[in-house]
Amino acid sequence: MNSETIINVLRALEHEYGAERYKDGGREYIRRLSSKLLETTDEDKECLLKFFLNEIEFNYNNYRSVALLTIVGMKASEVAPALEKLYKKWRLLKDDYWNYTIVETMLLLKYNSSVYQSFFDYYISKDPDRAFPLVIYYCEIAPEQGITLLAQLCLIYVERKNDKDSLLKSKLSFLISYILEYHTFSFSTLVQKIISKNENRGNEFKQALIDELLDYGKRMQCEQQVKSEVELLNSRRI
Repeated sequence: MNSETIINVLRALEHEYGAERYKDGGREYIRRLSSKLLETTDEDKECLLKFFLNEIEFNYNNYRSVALLTIVGMKASEVAPALEKLYKKWRLLKDDYWNYTIVETMLLLKYNSSVYQSFFDYYISKDPDRAFPLVIYYCEIAPEQGITLLAQLCLIYVERKNDKDSLLKSKLSFLISYILEYHTFSFSTLVQKIISKNENRGNEFKQALIDELLDYGKRMQCEQQVKSEVELLNSRRI
């Protein structure tokens, strides 16, 4: 399968979806594309992944974003080492967005890399809001290091004086939805780590977490599940 054939396949699926593919942010389109490509032969799949890597590096055909999302949709973890090489090759020459999306894809593929520490150091100081979801993904790959970084980020949100409550609330909502779905770590583990760094701020975070858990349970109609999490937080001497 050559590049022209691959582009034709991509365009045919785009045409099939038309404007509909943008209604949900492209999620269903990427899901269908990933499923379709997984049905190809191993030889064709290898050609597809090479094409995607070329698009990620140079974006000759404007399929870079599609390539990154589809690689994750295909769970093509075998591509992660190649992404790491691209990151190391280009990180000083490409912009922040390019670097961010490469690291995001590696994390979603559950690939551990030596590049993460410097990446997180940069983003936690420059743009902690963008670092937040990636640190949560990192917790699944390297729990100890990830929880430490996440505790550092949570303290930043608690310590902010302006619009602290709304910002912290939005971050807690994402954290809660992710943990309840994937069970990457326990809320108690995170609270313990934060309290070990700053007891007063940690207890403030714990109460904010409990409040948001209860609110989340009502919004998402999962009050029983949330209730058990709150009971665990309240029953343990943290």
